[in-house]
Amino acid sequence: MKLYSLLLASVGAFALSNCDGGSNDPPTAYPIKKVLTNWEGQELDVTIVGRSGSEVIFTKAGSDQRHSYPIAKLSEDDQKYAYKLPKKEFRVDSPWIKSKKDELRRIKTRIAEAEADIEATPAAKMRVRSKRDELKKLKAEKKALEKSIEADQKAGK
Repeated sequence: MKLYSLLLASVGAFALSNCDGGSNDPPTAYPIKKVLTNWEGQELDVTIVGRSGSEVIFTKAGSDQRHSYPIAKLSEDDQKYAYKLPKKEFRVDSPWIKSKKDELRRIKTRIAEAEADIEATPAAKMRVRSKRDELKKLKAEKKALEKSIEADQKAGK
């Protein structure tokens, strides 16, 4: 029993000795809210969502868009911090794929508007037929764009 108590006390003391509340060690789970400073002293309030071997991946406040930033361009302290983060890579969309995704969002909005317009218009009107034709074209365009985005992402564009 004394050995068990001694072992338990040793483990507790070791755990406490490795806990310093003011540690600069980063958390081990994402997302991480942090103010990053680059080597020029400029600060950016971000939510870090991952890290590759040479870049930190983050989102800015109020945006879901991911950005990557070279760790080598961070301040010395933030470089040390970033390299201690666990690797969790994300693909940041290329401008080409981003523009396709923006167009896809616009098409989805137009589809929703056309569907609402069709529901609000009496079925006998000529306008409903033209809206249905427009809706059919929009859905085909949406499907083609989704396939194109998927192909580009697989190709690494």
